[in-house]
Order: sequence, then C-alpha cells, then structure tokens
Amino acid sequence: MFQEQSLIEELRQGRLTSIVVNEKEYAIHNARDLKCQADGCAGNLDGILDFELMVQEEADGVRVSFSFAALPGQTAKIGDITLFKWTEKGLDYDAMERGVFEFVDSLGDQYCYKATDKSGRHYTTPMCLVYDLSRKESFFASQLTFDKNRIGFHLEFSEATGQLQSMRCVIPGTNYLAKEQMTFTDHLFIRYPDNATPYQILCGWADKVNAIYKPNIPEKIVAGFIPGTLISSKAETPVSQIRRQLNSPVVAPLIKLGMEYLWISISNLKDGLPGNWLVPNDANFPEGLRCFLAEVCSHGIKPGFWTGPFQICDRSVDFQAVKDFLIRKKTGELAERWEWPWGKEENGHSPMQYALDPADKRTMEYLKKVYSTYASWGIRYHMVDFLETGLYKDDEAGSGYDLECYLHLMRQLRKFCHPETQLLSATGAALNLIGAVQSSRIGMDYGEGRPLDKRFPSYPANYVINGSFGSSGSPNRNAVNNLANWSFAHGRFFQCNSNMMTVAKPIPLHEAQMSATLFGISPSPVFFGDDIANIEPERLSLIKKVLPRMKGMPEPVDLFRRDDGGKDFVRTFVLKIEKEWGRWFVCAVFNLNESRRILKLNAEELGLDAGKSYRMYDFWNETYCGIFKDNREIDVAANSCALYRFEEVRRHPWILSTDIHVRQGEAELDAVSWNEATRTLSGKAIRTPGEQGNIFIIAEESFIPADFNRGLTVCKSAIDLSLIIKKRICFSQETEEWSVRFE
Repeated sequence: MFQEQSLIEELRQGRLTSIVVNEKEYAIHNARDLKCQADGCAGNLDGILDFELMVQEEADGVRVSFSFAALPGQTAKIGDITLFKWTEKGLDYDAMERGVFEFVDSLGDQYCYKATDKSGRHYTTPMCLVYDLSRKESFFASQLTFDKNRIGFHLEFSEATGQLQSMRCVIPGTNYLAKEQMTFTDHLFIRYPDNATPYQILCGWADKVNAIYKPNIPEKIVAGFIPGTLISSKAETPVSQIRRQLNSPVVAPLIKLGMEYLWISISNLKDGLPGNWLVPNDANFPEGLRCFLAEVCSHGIKPGFWTGPFQICDRSVDFQAVKDFLIRKKTGELAERWEWPWGKEENGHSPMQYALDPADKRTMEYLKKVYSTYASWGIRYHMVDFLETGLYKDDEAGSGYDLECYLHLMRQLRKFCHPETQLLSATGAALNLIGAVQSSRIGMDYGEGRPLDKRFPSYPANYVINGSFGSSGSPNRNAVNNLANWSFAHGRFFQCNSNMMTVAKPIPLHEAQMSATLFGISPSPVFFGDDIANIEPERLSLIKKVLPRMKGMPEPVDLFRRDDGGKDFVRTFVLKIEKEWGRWFVCAVFNLNESRRILKLNAEELGLDAGKSYRMYDFWNETYCGIFKDNREIDVAANSCALYRFEEVRRHPWILSTDIHVRQGEAELDAVSWNEATRTLSGKAIRTPGEQGNIFIIAEESFIPADFNRGLTVCKSAIDLSLIIKKRICFSQETEEWSVRFE
C-alpha cells in the first residue's frame, strides 16, 4: 500500500532513521564512515555514538533492529529513536476508504477510524495496521520483541485524499545514558503485502511473537466467584459472605461445572493497605486468615488474592523495611504515586502510595518472600494490579533501558508462585507482558461493584445500571469493543480476560443477557460477582449458560468494515464450532446505542457458504428464524444483543439448538447421530447430575415423531412448516443418552 519495497530499501541505506543524542537529532545517513550492506548500515555519530541498523529478510517481511554504544570517554544521553519516517509518493487511486486500526495497548476504548477522521492524525502502538478493504490492501508494521521498549506509530493523512503524508515509527526517548557496552532496542517487523485480511494479519503477527517467547498459556480457563459485588461489606463480613455461598446448595453444582476459584480482594490486608501483604486483617477474618483459607480449600476451591506487586503505602507495616529500595526522584526524594482510596483517611488524606524499584535486587527478594508465602497458604490465583506504579517517570532516577528492569521482574514473578498459580494483569495490562502473565485484562472494571463509600461515584449504591461511568458498573461498550480489538491476542500473548459477570436483579435483563453472551461466546476467564446463594433462579440459569468455560475465540467480523470511531456502537462476532458430530456457527450482535439498529447479516462476512442454506435460531428469544441463505436483515433493540445459531440444513431431523449453554451444543452435547435405517436421532448429553435442560430438534414435516406425546413437545413453524421438537433432559448422572424415533 505504501510502497513497502521502497521503504525497506531506503531503510537499509539509513535514509529514514534518526536518533536524538544529547538533545540533538542526527540523521544516521549523515554519519561518519557510513557503511551500507544488504542487511543494513552502521556508522558513528559526531564522534559520540557508534550505531548499527539491521534490516534482515524473513519469509513474510523484514526484521529491523537498532543498537548503539557510546565511545570511550563520551556521554551519550539517548532521546527519541525514529526507526523510519515515510511519506507516500503519489497515488493512482482514491484512498478515501482507508481505515486505521487505532490500537493503543490500553484498557481504554479503542476503535477503527477512517484515515481521514481526526484531522487525518492517528497514533497506534505497538503495531500499525492501515487497510483498504475495497482494494484488499493492507500495510502492517509492528513491534516483534517486548523486552525493553515501546514502539509507536504517528500517522498523518490528507483529509482530502487520504494520502499518507507522514508515518513516523518511534521508540520514545527515556534519557537513557548509553555506555560503551552495546545496547539493543526491541525489534520491529515490516510485513510484505499480500492478500491476507486485516484480522489474519494481526493473528499472524501474534503467532510470530508467540513463537519467540513460547509463553506458558494454560489450557484451563479460570472460573470463580467473589464474596459479591452487590453485597455491602458494612452489612456482612467477608467470612460470612464466602462461607454462606460455599455451603449453599445452589453453589455446589456450579463448582462441578468448573467454578473452582475464589477471589478475595483487599479485605485480607490489614487496614486494606498495600504493603501489609503478609499482615492479615483480623477484623475481617477473626478466626485467622490461614485457617479460613484452609476451610476454603477443603471445599475443593482454589483461593486467590488481589495484589499490587509494586505498591507500598506509607502507613503499612512494611513501609520502613522497604523504604531504601523504593523509586526515587532524581533529586533523591521518594517518588509519590497517588493516595490509596481504600485506606482510612487521616486529616482528610488517604495513605500515600510509593513504588518498589524494579531494578533493585532487594525488590526481587521482597516479592519472592510475599508470593512464595502466599503459595504456602494455598493461593493459586493472583490479580496483579496497578502495574504502571513500577514504571519510571521522567523526573525519576531509573535504571535499565526504558521497560527493561520492569519486564524482567514481571517475568520472574510467576516463578515465586506455586506452579499451578495463574496471574492476571489488570490496570497496567499490555501486550509486553507476554511470558509474564497467563491472563490479561482487556478492558475496564466490567461487572464490578464498589463499596458503599462516599469517595466512589456510585455512592450510595454498589453498582451502576442503565449506562456506566468510571469503573462503578458494567461499561458494556468498553467490554464488547475491546473484546473485538484484543481478540487476536488470545492464546498467543495470553488469555484475554473481560473480568467479571454480574447478572442478579435489579440489573436489567438485557444487560444481564449481554454479559452472559460476552462470556459465553468468548474463552475469557470469569469471576461471578453476584451473591450466588441468594440469586434469582432465572439469573442463576444465566451463569450456568456460560459454564463450563470453553475454548475458541470468536472473530469480530465487522471490526474492519465499520469505521465507527466511537460513534455507532455495533459489534458482530462469529464463533465457528466444530465437533466430530457437527459444525455450526454462533453469531452475536451487540447494539450498544440508544436506538434500535436494522442490520444486514451477510453469509460471506459470517464465514458461511453463500451458496448453502442454514437453519437460523434466535437463542435469547428462543425462536426458530427459518432458513438463512446469502443475507438477511435483523432488528436489534437498543442497548441489547442478539445471539443466533446457524447450521447447514440437513434432510433429516437434526439439532436446532439447546437452552443449556450459550454455545448451544459444544459443551453439553457429546455425540449426535442420525440412523437412517431406524429413523432415529440419538446422542449423549453431558452435565452435572441434578441439572436439566432442553434440546431443540428440527425436522421437515414429513418426519413424524413416533412418541411425540411421551416426553416430547412438538410445534409446527408457519415459516416453512418445519417441526420444532423439545426433548427434555434430566441428568441423574453426568452422561445421559437420549433418542427420538420418527415414523
């Protein structure tokens, strides 16, 4: 798209690269004794800095790296490194349809924009994806290694034509003092143009990064519960909340369905303070925290703690012990972070937070003591939060090259935990944590409540419905949109985690169904935020519809076809499910606008064969929609979602859907087969003993159930005269065989 071959050739010759040294910018092609070869160039800048720019061929693109070293006796303070600056040299077509995947590697909202939006100016990190679907062209450049730096892309397009006026690929300066030893930056990858779709390009890049780091991403997808986001800690102690749920008859089946974890957040810490990591809160756990954790484990539940690895409050027990290895300003004074809002106020102020220095070996020793102790207590899950606390700011005395010490420490952290422990990064989550965490948050505090406290914007409520603000409710737009934007990373960088599912009344039904859809179609780890022991049966059924957790990430099929820029919140996901006995597609459409949307579903976009016919079923409305072929309009109500199942039409009775799991057959139907000789549809259903649910079967009207008055309910659809048959399954054991014979 942007004359990649010319860009790469000029890059090899040093014509596009510059570096700021001692606050002066140098174009490297002006270097002394510049030597250019097929794989890059090298030289010396003003007798201060030696450098080497490597441009190495790979099968699908080139890998770019930059290294430098100060000459003996020289001081070289490194600022921005512009790996390349490029301008499109003429256009022979109208480029107004170009889109920019404006991914910024954060939990905030991220969108696809038209290149001409935002006055033509865009910033992306750690990759740059510009695409034109009308011409099936894409430009892609990306960070390939994640050990030291952040690589960002600054883009400027003409508002009139969409022509690229400037693209700067920059490693931001950190005032790093270069020494005689050679320092290497992280690597950049520039992809050769091909016919791959934008989503395929992202997944291919993620596979390349995965092959470099080989992260240990567990097969297991965590599901668990918390004391309850809608329960006030002023009304009931954590011990009472947890114990009541553990002993509830409605919780035991959920545990068998895979809800095996308990998450305790902050309430285990004395005074709720970071820094009191090994000092239990005796007020909340009067019988002793360790004794209570043993009680939890006796139920077959794995307990987990919230932690902030770099956080230390000045009123904590450990503050004085770690004071000598906290991050300091260049002036020598301690570097403050922010007041800790969950701590007790004194003189109108909450406790002040400080940060452990990731470059100091004593920080490593301290964290090893904390996390290894937790392992001995039976802790098998950690949310590691507020990770940006451990990053140096401009006025602070840092060590290492940008993120170097921080990322090294984060990748050591998991070694201090029990081997079964899973780490989830929360605030501060980023793609560079590959190899450090098994799971990463990809959005704001979805599904979380807050204590009844005047310092939180939701006060005097625990939770916000009918919209969202801050992190006090369910920011559906953020959760849905970020699932689309981060989906390429799942199973490659880490498990993508949408956070928490909370669905009890008075949360509106449409919001509860959106949450169940989000977690049902995705393989996100999930914690349930409700007081499950007291939840309404119909809302409990929503929780069961996402258990057990299943693999497979849905594709956001409209992500690069909708340049919404945050104005029109519609997202369509398609999950292709294949089992030995069948193949079908689950399609979720989220309309997160204040008015209804009429959309056209297109077979090609959904991954269906436009020449074939498919049975279409509406899961939440529990209705057969007839035959889908090529395309169809759907009507989605405001602030709601629709969930459909598509399976190719068969000329004999077959599965239409179930009401047991959102994926409608993947989790609960182990086998299905049609016997033409006996005219029998049969199969095996799997679920926890004591559970029950329905299988919906569809057949042409010529197939008459032989026992339709014995355990079956049969309706005829006026749409196409098909028979819709309900088969009730009651599980007295984990596997139930079933069959329906036809005359």
